[in-house]
Amino acid sequence: MTNHARLVFTVPKPPSKQSTRDNPDETIAWINKRLRELVTAFEQNPNTDPDLDLSAYMVIYSTIHECTVTKDHNGELPGKKLYDGLADIIRSHCKGLRTEILQSCSEAADKDLAIMERYVREWKRHCKLAKLIAHNYRYMDRHWVQHERSNNVPGVYPIEELHYVIWREEVAIGSSRSGQKSTIADDESESILDIAVRLCTREGFNPEEELGQQASDLLREAFRSFEEIGIKIGTWHATAEDRMLRPEIVAQHETLRSGLKVTVRVPLVETWSGRVR
Repeated sequence: MTNHARLVFTVPKPPSKQSTRDNPDETIAWINKRLRELVTAFEQNPNTDPDLDLSAYMVIYSTIHECTVTKDHNGELPGKKLYDGLADIIRSHCKGLRTEILQSCSEAADKDLAIMERYVREWKRHCKLAKLIAHNYRYMDRHWVQHERSNNVPGVYPIEELHYVIWREEVAIGSSRSGQKSTIADDESESILDIAVRLCTREGFNPEEELGQQASDLLREAFRSFEEIGIKIGTWHATAEDRMLRPEIVAQHETLRSGLKVTVRVPLVETWSGRVR
């Protein structure tokens, strides 16, 4: 069972306001280092839901606020550098987490079921991490992010949604959909979404049996997460390349769309609009 505990997080003194004006990159580096430390602590405490104590939160929040409103020597605000730095940290975390999920379940008796169980658990923790970090970036969210989005700048999301976009790309869909050659083992290049669909369409799968009941509950949670990150089952895979290169997965998806008995226990499998837009 997960414990709700505050993370004891020691924050060193940040650069002064004058230092931030003189060298905003130094302050951005300080912020990024604190976020890496926070994410590392989050990774190393899998049985807790850590939260920042108030003093650490206020130091980080105030430093991000000061950096957001301070122009560099060219008269530009460093919002993009802050945003890109955060995105890189979350992406690195998600890539490592996906590999960890697959590797940790490689010896399980029912590998697919073990992966779904770990995926669902990590998804719930990721949502908490997203909210925790988004709180620290509230000022930048309300100003720089909102300004960029009002000007239709592509690839800019509210900070919490950024976490879900990256989770979708790096964990749920993963390298098998990235269009890039995978650098990991073949059995680790399959997407979590493919595994969920395969488990849902497993021959002889009976949701009335004990194992089937457990799997159905996990799948319901997994498909709910897919909904929240904007994946539309039945459309995300349907490219000509997919149909040529991965016909067995496409066939399973088409079967899923046609309405298996298990879809009664996994109601969110047809189409949806998710949290990410």
